[in-house]
Amino acid sequence: MKRILKIFSVVITVALSGMMTVTAFAENTSPETDSISVLPSKWDNSTNENAKYLPEIEHQGYLGNCASWATTYYQFTYMVNKARNIPTTEETTYSPNFVYNLVNGSYDNGSTLFQNYNILKYQGVPALTDVPLVTTKSTADLVRNWYPEKDIWEHSMQNRIIDCTVFTNGERVPMTHDNYDIKLFDEDIVVSDPNDKVLYAVKSAIYNGEILTVGNYVNGWKTKKIKSCTENNGTVNLTGCTVDNSFVGEEVAYAQVDEGSGHAMTIVGYNDEIWTDINGNSVVDYGEMGAFKLVNSWGTQYANDGFIWLAYDSLNKVSSVSGAMQFRNRIESVFGVSGISVSSEKNHSSGIFLSYTLNTGRRTENCLTVTAESKIDKTVKEFKITPYSTERVKEKEKINFSGRNEYADGTMALDLNNIIPDITSDTLGDYTWSVMVEDKYADTKILTVKEIKIVDKNFEKEYPMDYDGTFTLNGESKIVDIPIPVELQNFSAISADVITLGKTVTAHANASGGTGEYTYAFYYKQKSQNKWTAKQNFQKNDTVSFKPAKATDYDICVKVKDSMGSIKKKYFSVTVKEALSLNAYVSANAIPHGSTFKATGTASGGTGEYKYAFYYKQKAQTKWTTKQNFQENDTVSVKPAKVTDYDVCVKVKDSSGTVVKKYFTVIVE
Repeated sequence: MKRILKIFSVVITVALSGMMTVTAFAENTSPETDSISVLPSKWDNSTNENAKYLPEIEHQGYLGNCASWATTYYQFTYMVNKARNIPTTEETTYSPNFVYNLVNGSYDNGSTLFQNYNILKYQGVPALTDVPLVTTKSTADLVRNWYPEKDIWEHSMQNRIIDCTVFTNGERVPMTHDNYDIKLFDEDIVVSDPNDKVLYAVKSAIYNGEILTVGNYVNGWKTKKIKSCTENNGTVNLTGCTVDNSFVGEEVAYAQVDEGSGHAMTIVGYNDEIWTDINGNSVVDYGEMGAFKLVNSWGTQYANDGFIWLAYDSLNKVSSVSGAMQFRNRIESVFGVSGISVSSEKNHSSGIFLSYTLNTGRRTENCLTVTAESKIDKTVKEFKITPYSTERVKEKEKINFSGRNEYADGTMALDLNNIIPDITSDTLGDYTWSVMVEDKYADTKILTVKEIKIVDKNFEKEYPMDYDGTFTLNGESKIVDIPIPVELQNFSAISADVITLGKTVTAHANASGGTGEYTYAFYYKQKSQNKWTAKQNFQKNDTVSFKPAKATDYDICVKVKDSMGSIKKKYFSVTVKEALSLNAYVSANAIPHGSTFKATGTASGGTGEYKYAFYYKQKAQTKWTTKQNFQENDTVSVKPAKVTDYDVCVKVKDSSGTVVKKYFTVIVE
């Protein structure tokens, strides 16, 4: 039977194990060890330009929810904010307690990485502003509370991962229930060089801006301080590698002894130039170079202000360093090195979800299953709505969705794209929806179903179950349907209802409801005529443009048709005006020096209100003087300063931005 590894860790004093001296492998036995030069020798997402996405170092306290801290608080917060290009604040830091309480079986007994990722994928997580950090277990309900509030669960659906992967033997593969705790590489592979290809996939992910979660047995780590390697202190460097002395005195883990209780941390960086004197001989030996940088959830007092280095050699089951102390029961220092993919969209929800309000005093007895049957091909898809861990709740434990021993309402929600991945408001009505509500045992704890509905946030619509009022269940089940109106609707639009002759108007077809794919047709005619002209018969193209031939009123008709042949029409009117023209003039073509002349603009055609601008210049010059920028005033007076010929320009602009201009010459004698 496969070992089910629960990661459960709080701060515990590390015990010493026995040890013996061994001579390690003299040569590298990892696959394809040719040097990889495409990556820099060090990269740290906690100090570079990506640091703004990493949340503050905090302490998980007395709860065993380290896996939720690593996957949710650190990794998800960082990754989703980086994808969205949003600096991390309290409003954009995500709650490990919400996720932990859904997977811990109602007891503070740890969880697996895979369980946490499942919640992040299918349910999502709210921010700390909805579910603040909890670090104490002073009352049992703190680790049992599912926070069954409408807003919290709706917010959680907006923040989800796309998928999760795990690294093994230099490859990145999809994570499953069977491989979430897989080793980073097989036992017969030994890492002794920072450029070993078996490390490349992990380092490449970090270099590309990711941070990765790892399982470990931290209480079995052996640690020491990073030493200095300089010519002045006489340290011999047998490797010829550059040594980074910037972190001298910081703590580094170099070996793993026994398993103990599991823990989870997050890799934020790597440094191939970190030297760990693993064998203690003050010589830079082969196998001693390189370390990953991890962030922990034990506060800033832990190790290096909340971080710790993990030597590459600790990844080996047997140290590659000659003369290193080989501890009894030594094992690899990490397992389940995991990455996630997220979307850059501000909201990961489809906007279409099932909302349900139940009243219960024993949530372990309750189960909901959503069914969607396609109206087109009759295929059926189901999803069990309560995938949250309750297997460790004792029979006598009678708790509601808030984790308390009393009857209470709980409102929760689930995005329907868990059932239909590409669901939209347009395709919601392509399915027949139903929900089976079950109360498993006939006893004194009765389940009351208060409300079940499908909510379409995209159009602010709600579709309730077809049961009037509430109903109760006790050791029985009931199926309720949620009918979705399927009437085809036409939401088409045009770009403008007034244009000038020579311009175009664009019609865009848009539909919802109905069944299947849509096709569109477009027609137009002069309002005074009866005969329509087809611009496009029914096709998938949803946009066409018209260029009217006359200055008159036109009618436009847009039709939408679904796959069942239903048609909806929508009509528009467009007024086509003559093109903008300018009838401008000056009061005189010749005036004596010291006199003034007037320039007047009178416009017609075009659209909307007119505004006028006036300019003049000496004919021999190139620079125009502005007498008036575009204003409603249509007449200005000009008093020329010199005896010479002047150019005058009058412009008019209509509300569409079209500009027409006219020039005159005035002689000053």
